[in-house]
Parts: sequence; C-alpha cells; structure tokens
Amino acid sequence: MLAGLKAGDSLSRREVHARFGGRQQGGIGPSSKSPVVLFFTDPKTGHQHGYYDGWDDGGLFNYVGEGQVGDQRLIQGNKSILNHASDGRSLEGFLSSGTQVTY
Repeated sequence: MLAGLKAGDSLSRREVHARFGGRQQGGIGPSSKSPVVLFFTDPKTGHQHGYYDGWDDGGLFNYVGEGQVGDQRLIQGNKSILNHASDGRSLEGFLSSGTQVTY
C-alpha cells in the first residue's frame, strides 16, 4: 500500500507522481523516489491501442505491459514489473480516467 492512500482513493496522476515518483507518461512508472513500481490502466480506451487489461475468471489481473507490436519484451517497464519483488519494490495499480486515477 502507498502511504496516505487507501483502495478507492481518487487523485490526479500528476499528484501521484509528485508524491511517489515514477514516469509521468506511459503505463508503467518505476520510481527512483520511492520503492515502488506504479502501473496505470484505462480499459475504456486501452483496447484502441491493443491493450486488454482486466480481471480474468480466476481472479487474476492481466496487464498487457509495454509494447504494441509483437511479443512483449522484458525491458524497461515490463522488466520493472517482473522484478519488482526481488528489487524490494511494491507493485501498485491505478485505474485511469483522463487525468484522474483511482488507487
């Protein structure tokens, strides 16, 4: 859990990055400011760009990651998600809607 946030809290993406760091563009934001990897999903518009994020029948959240063409490569943001635990980071997700996000 991110300090000062609880599940369901809404805030601007700008505020998330001001408080916790991470890349301000793209869907995956590993932070150099906090021990966290942030990820953002917008199922309403993501499918237009080839991203099909969401819960499956087994209760797991499937996140496409970075890269729209071909196989996903384990570099940059994708690699930070894969290695978050071994790197001592938490993985924290946000549902995006425009400039607002919900934790």
